[in-house]
Amino acid sequence: MEDCFSPPPKKRLRTTDTTTAMNTTAPIKTRTRPKTITSPVLSIKTELIIDQSVQSTSSPPKASPARRRVRKPATPKTDPLTGETSISPPSDWEDMYNSVKKMRAPGGPAHGAAVDTMGCERLADRTASAQDQRFHTLIALMLSSQTKDTVNAVAMQRLKTELPAHRPGARMGLNLENVLAVDADILNELIWAVGFHNNKT
Repeated sequence: MEDCFSPPPKKRLRTTDTTTAMNTTAPIKTRTRPKTITSPVLSIKTELIIDQSVQSTSSPPKASPARRRVRKPATPKTDPLTGETSISPPSDWEDMYNSVKKMRAPGGPAHGAAVDTMGCERLADRTASAQDQRFHTLIALMLSSQTKDTVNAVAMQRLKTELPAHRPGARMGLNLENVLAVDADILNELIWAVGFHNNKT
């Protein structure tokens, strides 16, 4: 709150300096302004009353901004005769779907996006057991919040290769036992590039 207000400027005394940079022995003359007491000035506020009808006709009409097409959301409708509820799709869902389909098609601007090659469902180690693969997918999903797919894939690779074993002789890498036994600082270092990694440790 204090940053919003600046302190009032300090008043300076006016001085008449007769010295020069080379002569430091000359006397310095100072002059102070005498204090004067002034009475407050009263002002009277005047207002003009303008006829609204005259003003509205004399001013040029304002151009209204172009209106965007309002999207109608999906709403459930109940048939009064049968009592069945049906949900109709939003008004522009087909246009949006076709646009996305065109972008994601081969040759489109979004074909081969990182989510296609590095999505969470693809980050599990295929050589691990089925239980560990499910655990890998779960960890990838938990790390993916507020994180790009490429960064998430790198963090998952580090966990799968660099996570220390929970006991000597055990297999290192990403599994439940190793995650439970690892020090929080080591885990934080392995996933430091992930968004909000301090909360995910």
